[in-house]
Amino acid sequence: MDFEQLLDRLWGFDYEVFAHDTLMVAIHYRTGKEVIFHNASANDYQDFLDINHPILMGYNCKGYDKYILKACLLGYCPEEIKEINDFIIDGGHNGWDYPFEGYCELPPIWDLFDCMKTFKSLKEVEGNLRMNITETTVPFDLPTKWNEQQREEVIYYCRADVKALFPLFEMVKNKTYKPRLVICKIAKMESSFGLGMTDANLTAKMLGAERIEHDDPFLYEYPPQVQKEKIPPEVLEYFDDLIAHNDLNYKRPAPCVDLGTIDFQIGVGGGHAFTKAGSYSYDRGDGLTCG
Repeated sequence: MDFEQLLDRLWGFDYEVFAHDTLMVAIHYRTGKEVIFHNASANDYQDFLDINHPILMGYNCKGYDKYILKACLLGYCPEEIKEINDFIIDGGHNGWDYPFEGYCELPPIWDLFDCMKTFKSLKEVEGNLRMNITETTVPFDLPTKWNEQQREEVIYYCRADVKALFPLFEMVKNKTYKPRLVICKIAKMESSFGLGMTDANLTAKMLGAERIEHDDPFLYEYPPQVQKEKIPPEVLEYFDDLIAHNDLNYKRPAPCVDLGTIDFQIGVGGGHAFTKAGSYSYDRGDGLTCG
């Protein structure tokens, strides 16, 4: 499936959870068609998935909205969903640690939060993009169900957050999602799910890496496919020294490899490339130089 076909299945979505009300707004990326789920049944959600085969796109949705969707598909009532909301938001727990009862298949989910270089809320991103920021005046701990005016206000608020996803997606789709599609094809992965993985997890999948459980995070062995003769000596010495000490508290300066205009900083968790300070320019090909 090519990238344009994937975009035909793409829906932005967002949840708002109150004490007695659960709301999801989904908007189709191509057509702008909107679907509203207010205290909807599990069958309503399943019908939407079966008919549209959607790819759902959100912001920080892997940490939150994904698990609210799971609860909805499992038939949890609004009050039970509020408990899950509080478990994640107020309790600071991971959604996957909640003891869900039952199993359901979730659709592919793309999280734009994975594309951010800094940790920002969606409202902060909206502000940086000079978008109008919409807030609801309806209290999240409202002890009663919404009246019609409150319902419309929360829908308006939720809809605004979903619409904010699309300009952000336009900024990252060519430099993040299209390259991921190439990796999916190399790894022979189902692309709708592969594009929802982080770069690290997707690369690990492509390389056939497997998680190894151990007690010491510094317990490390070089994979057999590593060609040590091609590794810069200072980098090899760095990892040899870490392996020899095998001590969580052992620290030593990490090497930095000079790659021309790029400094490549080596660390325990991986490598990081930094453009060197200076002024750079390029020829546009039309006689003008940009810098």
